[in-house]
Amino acid sequence: ISLVGQFSHRKTFENSLAAHIAVVQGHTLAADILLALGAPSIDGNRKNCVYYARKSPHEFVKKWGEKKAEAERGPLELEKDCKKLLKLIGDNNLAGARSNLE
Repeated sequence: ISLVGQFSHRKTFENSLAAHIAVVQGHTLAADILLALGAPSIDGNRKNCVYYARKSPHEFVKKWGEKKAEAERGPLELEKDCKKLLKLIGDNNLAGARSNLE
């Protein structure tokens, strides 16, 4: 039986998985390894590691989470963003385009 996919029953980490606990504790390298080995990306609270990283008090964990979020977005999201931006520019709505870039 693998502990990677087992939910925690500790009150502090109720329904969390190993990768998510690693992020909460600031062990981003361990989280990367667990996720690369196939650890579930969504825990029993229906949250992913990026969610926990964004809530971290540690700046390095937040930065890790943002990099992870960008990687998860992938080319499809980038294509959607580009189409939206081109439409705004095409509509001569430069103020709207500028606000979407910030």
